[in-house]
Formats: sequence, structure tokens, C-alpha cells
Amino acid sequence: MKERTYRTPDQQLADLEAKIAGIKAREERKKARANPAVKQAIVAVRAIDRGLAEAADATMKAALQEARTTLAACVAVTGVALPPSTVPATQRKRRARAEQVEAA
Repeated sequence: MKERTYRTPDQQLADLEAKIAGIKAREERKKARANPAVKQAIVAVRAIDRGLAEAADATMKAALQEARTTLAACVAVTGVALPPSTVPATQRKRRARAEQVEAA
């Protein structure tokens, strides 16, 4: 049978302090997302993602990618992290189906 290991009070306090710090950071991100400018920047990034998914021209893709990088950096300064690509799953599915139909 495994022997049980107990945490010291110092370890328990360190764990609780880390948890408190995480909660405070989450609250700061929540406040940043409530900012109307940040909300609109996130909407713009998502619109750019949809444009990137549909763009066929390399020049257009490069311009959209540059714009997305700039906006994502501005949003990141506020503490809100965006995933690498926020193309909605429904868009990806529609595009994949359309490519399959074109291939057939």
C-alpha cells in the first residue's frame, strides 16, 4: 500500500496564494474584456480570421495576417489572450464541405 504524504502548512499556504493570484488574474482579464474597445478589437480579429479562411489571393492573406497580428498584439497588451486562429468551427466545416464538393 502507498504511504500517504502530507503537505506542510507552508506548502498549503503557497498553493492557496497561487490560487488567489490566479483568481485575481482571471478577474483582470474579465475587466479587460468588458472594455468596449477590446470587445470591438476581438470582433475585428474574428472578422479577419473569417477573411483569412476565405481569401485565395496571397497578397490579401498577407495583408489580413499583418492586420490580425497587430490587433492581436493590442488586445494582448490588455491581458486578453487570443488563440492562434479563432475561425468559428462552423466556418471551417462549411469550407471543408465546399472543398469536398468542388473536388468531386
